Amino acid sequence: MKVLSVRNLCNFLSAILVTACISSNSGFAQSTVVQQNYPGLVITGTVGNSYPIEYVTTLSNVNNWITLTNLVLPSSPYLLIDTSAGNAPRRFYRETNVTITAENYLGLTITGTVGSTNMIQYVEANGDTNNWTTLTNIVLPSSPYLLMDTISPRTARRLYRAEDLARPPRITSAGATLARVGQPFNYQITASSYLPITSYDATGLPSGLTVNSSSGVISGTPTQEGTNTATVIARNSTGPGSGSLTLNLRLSFATELVSIAAGTFTMGSPITETGHGTNIQCVPRG
Repeated sequence: MKVLSVRNLCNFLSAILVTACISSNSGFAQSTVVQQNYPGLVITGTVGNSYPIEYVTTLSNVNNWITLTNLVLPSSPYLLIDTSAGNAPRRFYRETNVTITAENYLGLTITGTVGSTNMIQYVEANGDTNNWTTLTNIVLPSSPYLLMDTISPRTARRLYRAEDLARPPRITSAGATLARVGQPFNYQITASSYLPITSYDATGLPSGLTVNSSSGVISGTPTQEGTNTATVIARNSTGPGSGSLTLNLRLSFATELVSIAAGTFTMGSPITETGHGTNIQCVPRG
């Protein structure tokens, strides 16, 4: 008998990744992913034979082995994922008339809409979360559903997300912009969507501005100074996605003058300026 130790020391990151955009809102239940590490047992033996797969969590308890399963070997070698040991700190397996090698595998618990097509994507740890790579596509058979990543290298350190291809649009255009009162204004609503975008809309626009429902362009001539918060919307066949737009409406784009309290300031040259009875000493940097 040979005892194998599986330690949860692989460099995968355990995290919850929610496919949501901070600036976008929708009533649609989007998919979420929870990452965990699982022991993967590669079993080599006689096809068709039944083998007990047993484990303990500590070697001080080797007289009390727990049966994980009685496996009728369908092929050899055969990969068996121990899904009962998600993120288990340590687990020992023993061989009984069979050869077992063990490695850590990453499991993705996906929660979403049953029957929906989800694109499983990843970035490397500390990578650019604006540049995801597609690992595979799945049709979600149940929710939650455990998907084992047997594609990535065992040493990979990755973060994952599940993108429901039928989700509503996500607004990607800037959430704030400047406009000048009495001058023509144009702003393009942009959004990401796997389905074709069918229309655009906006609510709460200031006087003088309207939205083109086909192109998503907000245009017109603002008539009143102030700060205005509008909601921009993009729709596909699933429904609407929305985001907030802050419009800063000004009479002029000239730099605003502000009062500076008396004191000593670090500037580029030693100049003393006196005005309104207050002396300001400009001290060279260094």
